[in-house]
Amino acid sequence: MTELALEQTREELRALLFETIRRLDESAAERPPRLLTDVQTAKYLGVSRGTLEIWRARNYGPRCLELEGRGDGERKMIRYDIYDLDKWASEHPRKKEREA
Repeated sequence: MTELALEQTREELRALLFETIRRLDESAAERPPRLLTDVQTAKYLGVSRGTLEIWRARNYGPRCLELEGRGDGERKMIRYDIYDLDKWASEHPRKKEREA
């Protein structure tokens, strides 16, 4: 293979690599984050934040993660894994959905 052909192949590979990375970045930007806040979770499930708090107090609802605060006495951060939300929602259809 000549030096010119080798350089063309390198450039083609470089362009292909950059295009693949660009597509992956766009794809990642379209997906919601995996760990959601209570505000995001409430919106995702179509319930209020208060409902989520009641569910947590009663050990009902989707599994949540309690993450430590920043060590400055801040309360724990509550996060919900989007995969757990989808699983829980499929196992607990809402009243309106059951009646349909």
